[in-house]
This record gives sequence, C-alpha cells and structure tokens, in this order.
Amino acid sequence: MKQFENKLTEIPTPVDPVNDPQGETKKATYASLIFGALKGFSLEGFSYDDIKKRFRIIDVMEPLEDKPKGKCQLEDADASYLFKILKDYRWRIVHKELVELIDYVANLKTAK
Repeated sequence: MKQFENKLTEIPTPVDPVNDPQGETKKATYASLIFGALKGFSLEGFSYDDIKKRFRIIDVMEPLEDKPKGKCQLEDADASYLFKILKDYRWRIVHKELVELIDYVANLKTAK
C-alpha cells in the first residue's frame, strides 16, 4: 500500500466547471487534478477494465477532493496505474506543480 496526501496547489480551477467554466476560480488540490485526468475525455475511449481501474482509484480518493492534507492509501498496482495515467495525460496548461504532482505520485511512500 502507498500513502497519498492531498496537497493544495496554486493552479486555478473553476469553482463550477460545468455551468460556469470561465467564472470564479479556486486553487486546485492534487486530488482534483487527478480526477480531471481520471475522468477526462479520451479520443481513443476507455475499455471496461480501464474504467474499473480508474473507479477503484476514484472511490478511494473521492473523500479528499476538497480536503488539502487529507490522506488515503492506494494499492501498489493502483498507484502505478495512476502514475501512468498522469504521465500520459494531455494537460491543458504548463505548470511546474503538475510536474511536482506526477513526481510525487511516482515516488509515493509505502504506508505504515
């Protein structure tokens, strides 16, 4: 098991991305950025197995979305899969904290 701690970033994200994507913003957390990658649109689509793997991660991390400093544990295989998703995801911005997030997930510590 790997220990994940949600962190607050300086990356702005819409408060209401569906109804008001250009409106008020808030600072994104690692979890909210991860959800964007996990739930994001894909031109290639998603296989059944891919959807199941993604929701296994989402289910564990969902309580953390708006809780900076919140913690959860990921299975080793899920942590590796999450790293692959984040590394391959086509981000819409260039920001140093995205690199920090992906490096953080790549080097998650074993839970105690």
